[in-house]
Amino acid sequence: MAGINLPKGKSFIMVEETGIGKGFPGTGSARSLSRVGWPGTCRSDPLAAVHVRPQAVGFLGLRPARKFAGWGVPKRRFTAASPRGSRPTGTAAARKARGSDGPVRASPKPVRAKMPAPMDWPISMPTRWTREMLRFRRSLLEGSLTRATLPDRPPKSYIALMAAGRILAIYLGVFALHFAVEQLLLALALCHARACRERPPAEALALLPPEEYDRCLRYASARGRLALAANTVQAVLALALVLTGALGLLQRLADRAATGPELAGILLVYAVSLIFALAALPFLLVGQFGIEARFGFNRMSPRLFFLDRLKGLALSLLLGTPLLYLLFHLVQSSPRWWLWAFLAGSALQLLLAVLYPRLIAPLFNRFTALPEGPLRERVENLARHLGFRARGIFLMDGSRRSTHGNAYFTGLGRAKRIVLFDTLVESLSAEQAAAVLAHEIGHEKKLHVQLRLAGSLLFGFAAFWLLGRALDFAPLFGAFGFAAGNAPGAAAAAVVLLLFFAAPLEVLFRPLASWVSRAQEHAADRYAYRDAGCGEAFVEALVHLSRRNLANPTPHPWASFYFASHPTLLERVRALRQG
Repeated sequence: MAGINLPKGKSFIMVEETGIGKGFPGTGSARSLSRVGWPGTCRSDPLAAVHVRPQAVGFLGLRPARKFAGWGVPKRRFTAASPRGSRPTGTAAARKARGSDGPVRASPKPVRAKMPAPMDWPISMPTRWTREMLRFRRSLLEGSLTRATLPDRPPKSYIALMAAGRILAIYLGVFALHFAVEQLLLALALCHARACRERPPAEALALLPPEEYDRCLRYASARGRLALAANTVQAVLALALVLTGALGLLQRLADRAATGPELAGILLVYAVSLIFALAALPFLLVGQFGIEARFGFNRMSPRLFFLDRLKGLALSLLLGTPLLYLLFHLVQSSPRWWLWAFLAGSALQLLLAVLYPRLIAPLFNRFTALPEGPLRERVENLARHLGFRARGIFLMDGSRRSTHGNAYFTGLGRAKRIVLFDTLVESLSAEQAAAVLAHEIGHEKKLHVQLRLAGSLLFGFAAFWLLGRALDFAPLFGAFGFAAGNAPGAAAAAVVLLLFFAAPLEVLFRPLASWVSRAQEHAADRYAYRDAGCGEAFVEALVHLSRRNLANPTPHPWASFYFASHPTLLERVRALRQG
């Protein structure tokens, strides 16, 4: 050990004598790794020290005590000579022996450190970590040890030891699983619709005439084929960006075009989002002016279509730019930046829930009070009977864009309101429209809006926490071609990676979200059917809306379980009449 000569001004090592030679205890787990000292663990000089504890000595190539008894390495530091005027390092006795800045020399008699036999190495350690420790041992024996030889901090888990190639392989595996699951379910839905067209189920024909049921199946098949094509194009685009290094190129272009790191991060996030938005645009046009027009739903002009997209883009820039700038600024100013960013994002989300009915929704549609007549009288009596208080019940001009009929509940606190499409009011009787209103009141009474908002905040917390963890994990950025140089640049890259990982992880969370949504719809149905006393009027309204919207009453059960946010017509009617 004493024969190891360290270059001037570089690292030094302290070896404790007690318990040398055991190697890493246990199975080489993350807990065992944490027992190894790292740069910054020695109090006297945290910038230059590498503190190797006894458990690591056998693996680093020093002589194990159980084989070489009498090695007798004292508890001492071996240092390289430091430049005059630098901060003194080493023990108090060493500083006293050398004066203020002289070097401490090890035992005057050189002793060569002997490499242990391979059987003494901890074979259960991760492969990459084994290679790093072998390089460290080689550097130690050759006298070329530097601070860059070891990582800056001890790994806390096996994830921290992953190489960039392994991370990319895991992402591609999850991505392939998500793509295969969704495409398989869509293909099953298409085959099931074809089989139902050939042999219509008697239960479906009891609610719908044969020609309308066939039209529902043809509409569902057309939408399914479009989804298959759109998913394929989006998947190919994502793989191209990841595997060709285009993400790193976009990051470099954003750095050159921006005047600051925060602006560069914002440009990177918007550039990636714009690429995917442009790729999805042709399928939106086909869906709106092809499929919707062919089945008689579309009333939107191309001018209105693009005007809606421009308004949505302007709102995204207006709301997203300050939030992203705040996020990238907090990364540099606080170690708990992810928590403050989550609180700021949550506050904005709550504010939007209040402001959306008053300020944002009127940008796209006109909202008027429900006109005087039998429907308004019936609706007001029902709301009074159920104890529902809101800012009002409004009529929306949905007929400007489509003939689809719908109703929804929105807002929080005093800003909450119920919105009925004008197409729905025109096609339903007063009793049926009141039953639909009772269903929406059921969502409010069961606190479904608040529960969905709480779930959104929970997922937001998890997303920001993952962003905070990702910034300390350099191989993650290297796997996707990013260069995480400055803090805002790393945060912007982490936001983009979060978007890339969010879609594949849908394979885990989307079925759960769909199941929760269907359960809430069933609860609102029961409220309207029983508690509000609407009874068969509500069933008639469900059947009428399903026929008008060409909703498929018999989808493939697996596809419905994964994709559907609402129960099918048959499931809703069966649940109401049997429960």
